[in-house]
Amino acid sequence: MYPFEPMFQAVTATPTCTANFREIDLVTNRNSLRKLLNFASGDVDKNFRIDLDVIHSTLFLTRHEQSSEELTQKMLSQSYGHNFERACTEYEEGLDESTGYR
Repeated sequence: MYPFEPMFQAVTATPTCTANFREIDLVTNRNSLRKLLNFASGDVDKNFRIDLDVIHSTLFLTRHEQSSEELTQKMLSQSYGHNFERACTEYEEGLDESTGYR
């Protein structure tokens, strides 16, 4: 329902992030940008929809999906989000070479 919520939560949870969204003109995700670039180059194989929302002076581009639950399942299976985990996770002494945690 709120496709940019994970981004806002990540920004809020990252103490070193000083993003000021009043100074940002455009917010989108990789999928929407890829669709637009493919469209601009004439490489479109099916219809798609991108919703445009302006909040204050920031334009948000969001690809419209029939089911956000289906998209979420695809994203989870592709292992997105590891950079955020790495930035926000501290290993105990001696475990810094670990490949996972609980």
